Amino acid sequence: MDKQKSSKPNFNYFLMFPLTDETFLSKYTEIHSNIQSQNIPNFNINLLQHPKRFHITIIVLSLTTPSEIQTVIDILNTNTQSIQDIIEDPHSLSITFDSFSSFQTDLTNARVVYLKPLEDENHYKLSEITHLLITELINHGIINKNDLHNYKITRKEGKYVTSRHIRDRLIKE
Repeated sequence: MDKQKSSKPNFNYFLMFPLTDETFLSKYTEIHSNIQSQNIPNFNINLLQHPKRFHITIIVLSLTTPSEIQTVIDILNTNTQSIQDIIEDPHSLSITFDSFSSFQTDLTNARVVYLKPLEDENHYKLSEITHLLITELINHGIINKNDLHNYKITRKEGKYVTSRHIRDRLIKE
């Protein structure tokens, strides 16, 4: 099951939390309408994702076999209680977003627009969940430790972190 390939993986699965807060979704709809009405030059309004698809990405994975998919499902099921313990209230995790951003510096070439979260206690909770899941994915051979750079994973203060773990994807994939 250990991945031996060293080339960049073809990411095809997201581990994510859906964003379902009605207040957030309502405010986003207002922002979307406002942006659309401004006819911003060189900005493709279709970059903005439909609110029903909003999510916070924990990590993206390259899963190529039914066995790998089942292993990830088992990891999630096994760690559900640990994740709930980190969150404390499994029905509510409040994330404050700081600003819009893009993977590209030139927004006219943007393919992804996302909301950056404010680095606060809830941001820390998501980081803890990310570390837990990445550790499990490595231990079960879903991610090869030698390929962490392909997943944008580094270690910070002894924890696995990823630059993708708390981006609210707004684009159509």
